[in-house]
Amino acid sequence: MIARPDPHYAHLCKNLRWYWFCLIAMAMFTLSGCYRSVDFKEDVRLSSGKTIEIERKVHLDRSCEGLSCGWAFKRSEIIMHDMQNITWSQKLNPILLDDNEGRYFLVATVVGCDDPEFGRPDPRYVQFELTNNGWQRTKVKPYIFGRHANLLLAPNWYTGEPKTIDVPTKEMRNSIAGVRSYMKVLSPITPSNC
Repeated sequence: MIARPDPHYAHLCKNLRWYWFCLIAMAMFTLSGCYRSVDFKEDVRLSSGKTIEIERKVHLDRSCEGLSCGWAFKRSEIIMHDMQNITWSQKLNPILLDDNEGRYFLVATVVGCDDPEFGRPDPRYVQFELTNNGWQRTKVKPYIFGRHANLLLAPNWYTGEPKTIDVPTKEMRNSIAGVRSYMKVLSPITPSNC
């Protein structure tokens, strides 16, 4: 005679198998895709009227609190292919790339309120100039104020971006209300919303 398992224990084994399956599936989901990058090319119109093409990369980390997960900003990268692939890479949100008297400069904002490296700048901008040694941080110069942002201010982290973003598309997207005003037009007085 063949011994049959007690139905109560058989039900428990099925539940236990389902529990382990769910646990392993959740662990694989959490561990897979802990990092992602949104890459695209962007046409940038300089104040001189010249348009250049740059490559942008927004690097993201998986961020989970409790049972909800999403993407957290890690750093931005700008690659200027027409300048021997010179790369700017920081944990900042770039908003303006232009030139002043023939020298490229880039202005970015701190993501969030404080940054371990950049603190809480006032005004809320960090400026870099392109030198023979690459991008070097400088103090914020008065000539940036009054200029309009010419980089895409809010790349789409979730669905990604088209292969190339042209100037009219970028200007339309930058005009949306969700983007803070101090990012659209650079001002020496920026609101303290922290």
